[in-house]
Amino acid sequence: MDRNTVISDLRHKFSINGWWVLLYYAIMNLSVFIVAAADAVIIGLQYAWDPDSFQSDPVQVMLERMTGNGWGYLLACLVVGTVLLLWKKPNYCFRQIWMHEKSMTGKAFMVLFCAFLTGQAFQILLTPVMEWLLNRIGLSAFASLEAATGSTNTVSMFLYVAVLAPVFEEIFFRGFILRNLLPYGKKFAIVASSFLFGILHGNLLQTPYAFFVGLVLGYTAVEYGLVWSFILHIFNNFVLGDLATRLAELIPSFYVDLALCVLIFGCAITTLVLAAVNSRKIADYLSNRRIHPWCLWSFFTSWGVIVFTVIMLGNMALLLVL
Repeated sequence: MDRNTVISDLRHKFSINGWWVLLYYAIMNLSVFIVAAADAVIIGLQYAWDPDSFQSDPVQVMLERMTGNGWGYLLACLVVGTVLLLWKKPNYCFRQIWMHEKSMTGKAFMVLFCAFLTGQAFQILLTPVMEWLLNRIGLSAFASLEAATGSTNTVSMFLYVAVLAPVFEEIFFRGFILRNLLPYGKKFAIVASSFLFGILHGNLLQTPYAFFVGLVLGYTAVEYGLVWSFILHIFNNFVLGDLATRLAELIPSFYVDLALCVLIFGCAITTLVLAAVNSRKIADYLSNRRIHPWCLWSFFTSWGVIVFTVIMLGNMALLLVL
């Protein structure tokens, strides 16, 4: 079989993953829109029935409720999960995606935990640099980043951001997408699924971080199982995101920020030291699992991945302009 035939076949197989993530993105936005529209109708009826009960403008009330309404996201997870279950069948969803190669140990978990938090250190250092560069051309991405990483102020948003989003994203990206790509190489599957996971975030400041932690989560899921990637992902969303913000409201934020910096950069330094000490083992691991150039070319030139990438880049550009 010649090169062009192989690449054409791979493009077809890889394109499906891009279309699936695009479907997930579309269902997410549609669900949020449906829930927001229903909420707007309810507010409109309440205002028509008793205008005096509104202490502020009803449009402002609607916008405030939209920002804290997580039911649309919860609905999207339910819909996409049901579609996956019907398409891939229970055996795949409840057994195959949970398979792993090794048993987790305390030492391995601490190494993965430190590597995972290194992503936070990477974002802390990179974000002001990228923001400064954007400011040079009259743009800013801080507002969209704060909106994406702020604390939850309703039960529905807490359930989604702190619990369901980490679990469902791990099942979808590390269970479904990564497993689809795994027959073409472990390292390729981790990198490709992390690319889709990173760019899905649709934020110029958040995407590099999401890609990096996607690599750690992908390795964790393949080697040790989805349960452990759940734990790391929930820790990120709940502890580093929601809980830290809430603590800063109860005690001086200086102490919260100091504790997080010590934890994050302590883990980052530990990761660098461990990487230097174990550089030969890491090099051997990577060299034994080289990514075939045909796989990379086929993946990034498949229509599903191209269309999804263009849409998300357009979303990033729109957020910058707005």
